[in-house]
Amino acid sequence: MSVDKKKIMYKTLKALNTIWHPDSTLVFKSSKERLVIGRYIDNEFISIDDTTLELCNTWGFKYDETLIETEDNNEEEEQDDSEKNENESENDESNSSDNEEIVESTPPVVAPPVVAPPVVAPPVVAPPVVAPPVVAPQVDDNIIHKLTANYSAQLDSLSKSLQTDLKSVNDNHNIKVKELQYKYDQMKNNYEEMKTNYEEMKNNYEQMKNKFEGIKKLFS
Repeated sequence: MSVDKKKIMYKTLKALNTIWHPDSTLVFKSSKERLVIGRYIDNEFISIDDTTLELCNTWGFKYDETLIETEDNNEEEEQDDSEKNENESENDESNSSDNEEIVESTPPVVAPPVVAPPVVAPPVVAPPVVAPPVVAPQVDDNIIHKLTANYSAQLDSLSKSLQTDLKSVNDNHNIKVKELQYKYDQMKNNYEEMKTNYEEMKNNYEQMKNKFEGIKKLFS
């Protein structure tokens, strides 16, 4: 039993690099060889089976005979071939006269991306830091002797210069001390002299006072 006359819409099936009929789910061998090779349901291809043959009979499509295994004898195969040829000729005539083919593109089935597990790099272990051995520099004895002699000469020169300066300061200090001592002695002598004069003047005053008192008594 075939379907009523209507438009046959084919679509490109990029997943299988061929075309198919979405209304019947039938898949063809190629766009040039319109031989049914199976069905395409839920993004899965199903090889030709009894359901496929029934759909081919319903929709009037030819199927790929090489995919069907049969156990019939040669006569039955010839009869089947003749009947199929008649059906195919009728289907061809009906398809050519009554059906209009429209080929549309079916988007390819895109498989989900495969996410690789993250690669964890092993921890980098820094090599131990080994300090280089400390090598004491070799010093020439002559250089040490020269440096010691030079340092000793500079120290002697500095000591002599310091002694000279101290002697000069001491001499100046002694001179000033002598000058101050001389002035002190002069002042002391002047003081003693003034003291002596004061005592003399005091004695003279007492004597004059006593005399005045005696005279005063004479006139009283």
